Amino acid sequence: LHGRRSALLPWMHSRFPVLAGGLGALVLLRLSSTKNPAAKAVAFLSIPAISAVLWVGYFVAIYGRPDPSAAYAAGEIGSFRFVPGGLAGLLFDQRFGLVTYAPVLLVAFVGAGMMLARRETRRLALELLFVVIPYLLTVTHFAMWWAGWSPPARFFAPVLPLFAVPFDVPFIAVSRA
Repeated sequence: LHGRRSALLPWMHSRFPVLAGGLGALVLLRLSSTKNPAAKAVAFLSIPAISAVLWVGYFVAIYGRPDPSAAYAAGEIGSFRFVPGGLAGLLFDQRFGLVTYAPVLLVAFVGAGMMLARRETRRLALELLFVVIPYLLTVTHFAMWWAGWSPPARFFAPVLPLFAVPFDVPFIAVSRA
């Protein structure tokens, strides 16, 4: 069932294979410590592998090449020099920044730092960053990180639910003090 869910992500948007890959890699890492990991990995990867072939085939059939960016014929080429400004804008821009419209989310970033600092929660924090960082690098390496006429932090929205756990960490720490 997990493989089927991750196989659906690329079909929702061409930037979601990065999320599917990160989540899938975490599942495989967790499977490695179970009984009969190879068989479980094959079962997990079977549907995503078929889906990936069909997904790439879709772009070949429609656009004539196996490139998901072919759908965006503008031809804009991304660059990692856009990433620092894109990340800063995605978080703090006056018009499109996540923290500008929801400053309470700074608590989640503080919580992620607290999770990294504590041995018992470090693995979960690293797993969160393992999924979120590649996705954010992907969406901010284009000059138009704000996503045109859209709600603020539209590109951050798909990973925002992952910050629910770090959001609670500072509150739990305060309640235990």
